[in-house]
Amino acid sequence: MHPTSVAGYQIVEKIGCGGMGVVYRAHDKLLERDLALKYVAAVGEGRVERLIHEARVASSLKHPGIVTIYGFIAEGPCIAMEYIHGNTLSSLLAAGEIPLKSAAHLGLELAEALHYAHQSGVVHADLKPANIMVDHSGRAKILDFGLAHWRMADELQTLSGDGGQLQQLAGTVSYMSPELLMGRPLDSRSDIFSFGCVLFEMFTGQRPFRADNTAATLNALLNSQPGEVEMLRRRLPGALSEMVLRMLEKDPQRRLSTLSEAVLTLKRFRSDTLERQVAPPRWGFPRLKPRRWWVIFCAIPLGLLFYFISEPSVSERQLRVFLAQPQYYRQGEGTALDAVIWSSVVNGLHLLGSVQPLLDHEPLVEKAGPAQLARLAGADEWIQIRYMPENPLDNVQLQRVRASDGALLEHVQFSVPERFIEQSAQAVLSQTLALYEESQLKGSQKFTSLSTENYHRFVEVYSALNQGVGDRKKLFDDLVDLLSNSPFFPAGEILSLDLAHDLFSDTQDRSYLDYSKSVLGHLGEYYPNPLVVLQREITLSMDQGEMQHAENLLQDYERLSPGDPSILVDRARLEEMKGDLDAANRLLREAAATTPLSWSTRYKATSLAIRVGDVKTARNHIADALKLTPGNTLVLGQSGLVELLYGDLDLAISTYGKLLSRKRHRSYLVNLGLAMMLKERYDEAREKFVSALELQPGHRVAMLNLADVEMALGNREAALALYGEILNAQRASGSADAYGRMVEAQCLAHLGMKGEAVRMTLMALLRSEGDPEVAYQASLVYALAGDNESALVNAQAAIEGGMDKRWFSLPAFSSTSLPAMLGKE
Repeated sequence: MHPTSVAGYQIVEKIGCGGMGVVYRAHDKLLERDLALKYVAAVGEGRVERLIHEARVASSLKHPGIVTIYGFIAEGPCIAMEYIHGNTLSSLLAAGEIPLKSAAHLGLELAEALHYAHQSGVVHADLKPANIMVDHSGRAKILDFGLAHWRMADELQTLSGDGGQLQQLAGTVSYMSPELLMGRPLDSRSDIFSFGCVLFEMFTGQRPFRADNTAATLNALLNSQPGEVEMLRRRLPGALSEMVLRMLEKDPQRRLSTLSEAVLTLKRFRSDTLERQVAPPRWGFPRLKPRRWWVIFCAIPLGLLFYFISEPSVSERQLRVFLAQPQYYRQGEGTALDAVIWSSVVNGLHLLGSVQPLLDHEPLVEKAGPAQLARLAGADEWIQIRYMPENPLDNVQLQRVRASDGALLEHVQFSVPERFIEQSAQAVLSQTLALYEESQLKGSQKFTSLSTENYHRFVEVYSALNQGVGDRKKLFDDLVDLLSNSPFFPAGEILSLDLAHDLFSDTQDRSYLDYSKSVLGHLGEYYPNPLVVLQREITLSMDQGEMQHAENLLQDYERLSPGDPSILVDRARLEEMKGDLDAANRLLREAAATTPLSWSTRYKATSLAIRVGDVKTARNHIADALKLTPGNTLVLGQSGLVELLYGDLDLAISTYGKLLSRKRHRSYLVNLGLAMMLKERYDEAREKFVSALELQPGHRVAMLNLADVEMALGNREAALALYGEILNAQRASGSADAYGRMVEAQCLAHLGMKGEAVRMTLMALLRSEGDPEVAYQASLVYALAGDNESALVNAQAAIEGGMDKRWFSLPAFSSTSLPAMLGKE
């Protein structure tokens, strides 16, 4: 009876059987990919231990021409390994002759893989076409490295005199070396003989030692010369055919000693073949009629023109690599070593100049695995971390997985000491860098490890941000304190920059801008990834209101990473900050139409569409984001905002009520309070605004709304005190953007300083022409100042820009004729 599952892997089908046992194709739900499970036959005393030992040897081999071993599963017992979508070389040979060019190509790949294994001290001992896979891309991969040696030795030692067991080895005997058949000690030269047999068959279609039965084949291997030698020499250049025959020498001393010569010979053959294919005719260029020469001379500059204006390929951009935080961190179950492993991988990715890390700072999709999250984040690939304290094949495994299809690209497996945190951190970081050997570090700066306590602190900050919980100010201070003791921890510094931007957006406290400038200057001296730094410089320039500098930096970014989809998103934010909301909305629609957007980008696009009153686009972005991330609370909050501003107020109240039952968040409370204000439920609205300020004291929007509701309830003195407090905080922040000016103008108008309020309003309108929200706030200021005509003009502009008329029914407009005038239209 076949097993149905093992160790969480769902078994799909049986795909083969042999001397080692049965092989099944299984599915890994977590990684969303297939793998092969090889069950061991005839498990006897000591066999499992020997299998574990050989599997450990095989797992140490990391080469694209060798199938990857994932691990040993004791409950099988079985070995988990890479599943290859393709065919065995034996089935390709049985289907017909392999073209010479393809045979040479496969031979070179096999020679390189086998030579690498021999240099690593590993002998295969059962190399044959059935143990070689050719995937759908034409790549050759060797199976069962290190797994067959002991089996072959056992079976050869127990061969019966009547030859009964010889028939069971018929598919293997033809490729055995003489020393293996005679029970002598083996080294890499035994594999070279077997590989020579494989090459001979690939080039001629015939086995070099073939006979009518297995016993006769054994005799040929020990005593006869290869057959069809003349066919081999006719088909191959002399150097190549002689190389194959030297590999088939009976005496190991006369045989090719290493495969380095074979690799060079096969490379020369491939190069000579390519040169013959592309060489021009010996008589030179063909003669053309004079009138045709202009076609050639025109074609050359046109070709160059298309070369320069064509869109760069993805390989010219940075590799986008996703890393999700393991679930046990969110559940509070991570150990000290867990924290070291994960945060060291994070740090390693930040040290790679060719990699753009995409870390999991956003709320997760419920029940989504890292493969799905990587695709949602628009990543090219992702890193899988496995810590296996009980695994006999070393206790840490890092895998590079392609996001599009789950294919394993590279992996490292190694041991880390549980007692020595610093050594473990250095091991993990260095192995992360080994996954991307093509990327170089900048300078010679040594990146020291964190202490155990600081590893935990980093993980706690990251986890709290990931879950959207905790006081951001406290988290920021804790992170800055951590970095003061570890100045070369780039993952922490990048996280602190993003957190500083969020805090500045919330508080307008310019000390966060000063911090960002300091950290960016420090990173620029040693950090190898210019785009990651440049992205933060663009954000800082926008936060400081330096739009031209931000534009220049964006041009630099586009030059360094042409075609990067984040450029359109950054340009949209730049246009939004300049006040051209229509242009910003258009850029985000263009980004959505040209490339799959992450849910977070769609979230930002929704916010902009809401601001310009493009309700249809906003609803489309919300629907698409919820398809990507069902149950995403931030996106559901945007859905409630659409109802609050343009739709059903009761539905908005219901939406925010449900969201608050899942998580208490300041924005949910503020928007719920606004909906209640519009329903004239002022006491309930006041309660929500107070609760919002308890969560985030001093938040200017919550304070302004509380002041408005106090005024609506007749609590004039409390309202005026709040307006004064907001005004002082706003002036202390030094914010000069349109929204900051309008907050200040509203407070001035309520406090009776109408002339100054109008002057501030005019300045804001000049800076954000066409922004319906600023036009609405201007209408409010003019209404408070008693200028009904200007209030009406701005109200009409706000409505034309998408603002709903319901907002002009608030008590602040009650002293004007505006509600009645707008109601007649």
